[in-house]
Amino acid sequence: MANVFQKVIALPKKHLPAFARAGQAASLETKTGCYVSRLPRLGAWLASQRGRWNSGVAAVEMAVAAPVLITMLMGIIELGAIFFVHNNMGNAAREASRALAIGSISTQSEVQSLVQGRLVKWGVAFTVATTLPDPNDPDDTDYTVTVSAPMSEAAIIDFLGLFGNRTLRSSVTMREDA
Repeated sequence: MANVFQKVIALPKKHLPAFARAGQAASLETKTGCYVSRLPRLGAWLASQRGRWNSGVAAVEMAVAAPVLITMLMGIIELGAIFFVHNNMGNAAREASRALAIGSISTQSEVQSLVQGRLVKWGVAFTVATTLPDPNDPDDTDYTVTVSAPMSEAAIIDFLGLFGNRTLRSSVTMREDA
């Protein structure tokens, strides 16, 4: 029994591929006016047509994937900016708490100006809260500086309004340096 790909089929002229009608294929004309073609030739023709049938697929895939990828990229940039601001808030709170602990500053207004001086380039409304040790308690020697800001102001764009009324908060506590 012959292999399927070695069987000979007869196709009318109008159903043959263009290259077979032009005489480019190794075809035979029978007495009935039909060309005889081998299946491997037909398979090769079908394979050559594959590029024509898939010509717009890449554009459609890009149109579907691009918005998702751009949204993910913008989210990564937003979160990176928020983490950067939060890190700077922590550094400013640490510097202010250290200055209180060693005695170089002693009032809430000095702490406020020190923290605002470190965070001036962000243009965000930072709130600074300070907890000083109780002078009546000799065991209380902790200085706490808390810096907070609205997360929506710390974001670059907040294009989807995801951060709403959430707050970034960084708090540092240090003991008095004796």
